[in-house]
Amino acid sequence: MVYAISAEWLGSVAGITGAYLLGYVFAESKYKADVERSFYAIGHGLLIPLFFVSIGLTSDYRALAGHWTLMLVILFVAVVGKLIGCGLAALASGMDWSAVSGLDAG
Repeated sequence: MVYAISAEWLGSVAGITGAYLLGYVFAESKYKADVERSFYAIGHGLLIPLFFVSIGLTSDYRALAGHWTLMLVILFVAVVGKLIGCGLAALASGMDWSAVSGLDAG
């Protein structure tokens, strides 16, 4: 949090940049495992959801007004792309089609 706030106040860059830099510093530290274990619960339980909520709150959805067709096309392509991409990866990893399609009874 201190790095994120410092990046915004002192460096005039996004807070996520400061948080990334701190993560980069700890990536090669001998304390990496301890830091990951200590911050896993608070990160996944509070900070990550809070980050995505803040991004959603700062988004300007009025810019999308009147572009319903484009939004639906992008949504369709995203969903189909996700299904195809994940389905092909699952099949390539050895899963059978019934497990990939969600029709697996077990």
